[in-house]
Parts: sequence; structure tokens; C-alpha cells
Amino acid sequence: MVRYTTIKGTVSATVLAAMLTACGGYIKQEQYDNDMTQLRGELNEQVAAGDQQVGDAADRRMDALESQMQSLQNDLRSLSSDFDAKMAQMEGRLYVEMPVFFAFDESAIRDGDRPALDKFATVIREHHPNVLVTVEGFTDPAGDADYNQWLGQQRANAVRDYLVQQGRLNADNVRAVSYGEASNRQVTPGAWGDDGLANRRVTLVIEYVG
Repeated sequence: MVRYTTIKGTVSATVLAAMLTACGGYIKQEQYDNDMTQLRGELNEQVAAGDQQVGDAADRRMDALESQMQSLQNDLRSLSSDFDAKMAQMEGRLYVEMPVFFAFDESAIRDGDRPALDKFATVIREHHPNVLVTVEGFTDPAGDADYNQWLGQQRANAVRDYLVQQGRLNADNVRAVSYGEASNRQVTPGAWGDDGLANRRVTLVIEYVG
């Protein structure tokens, strides 16, 4: 039997790495379309000599995921125009680079960044309550790597707690992880202090569950 998750894992490593290091997490629609074409091609190769029904079911699932993600992206589009958020679709997930940044060595959410999180939470709560949201926390490269891993987690936790407590999202559907100062995820490689604000951020990763 063909396992869709295996194919998904094979493709995602290369594609996602390229996506998140280009233009601060933004991927062009043309690249996304090419990635989906590649994924479909590998899926079709796997099922060509096997059970066609399995292939058809997997293809329908991909179509459904694409449709759901497109609907979600449309609903969140005002984040791009109002708050300069950047979005990218990839294999059933939507990556949202939020305009939520942190002061040097701080994990408190700034007052000016709260409206973007409020808007995000409203769209999810009212229109897409069945999604899983993972908050990824990042730091600039100044200081100790272990400390930055901890600090990135504190930033992710702060945003997660805000989305749950103020945004009224389901706590079971909002997670927090840290990538600290990971060099392949820095928006401005090597920048810290006043120049490293773009690196001190969160990214929201959204996927449908169930």
C-alpha cells in the first residue's frame, strides 16, 4: 500500500528548507505550484503499478488540503495588506511570517504588535477552528546558543498564551516551539542588536487536523 506520509516527508525536507530561507520566509506562487507538481508526480509514480484507488484517494486528499489552505489564505489576506504579514503554502501547511518582533533579550509582546495577533485569532476562531497552530520562536545570534534556544521558547510561549487567553483559541490546538538562533532560519543572517530585529520574531505554522 502506498503511504502518503512517506512521500510527503521525502519532498518536504528540500522544499521547506529553500522556502524558509528565501526572502524571510516568503515563497512565490510559481515556486509553490512547481513544488505541488513535483509532489503529485512522485505520488503518481508510486501508485502507477499499484492500487489506483489508493492513488485517487491520496489525490483527493491533496486537492482538499489545497482548497482548505487557499480558503484560509484568502481569509487571512488582510494581514498582508494591513500588517505586512507574509504567507506561504506548503503541503497542507500555511506559514505566516507575522509582524511580531521582540526587543533585544526580551520575550514580552509589544503593544503595537497585538492588533495583528488579534486579527489572526479572530479569523481562526470564527472561520477555521479545526486547524492546528504551531508558534515558532526565534532569536538573533547574539549570546549563547542554549540561552537563545530558551529565549526563543519564551517568545513562542508568550504568543501562544496570547492567542489562547486573549484570542480565545482552543489551547489544545496551539503549540509553541523554539528554533533559537538557527542560522538557516535567520531573516538577516548574523544581524543582532538594533540591526537584528527581523530575526527576533515568531512564525505561525497552520495545518488542518482530523
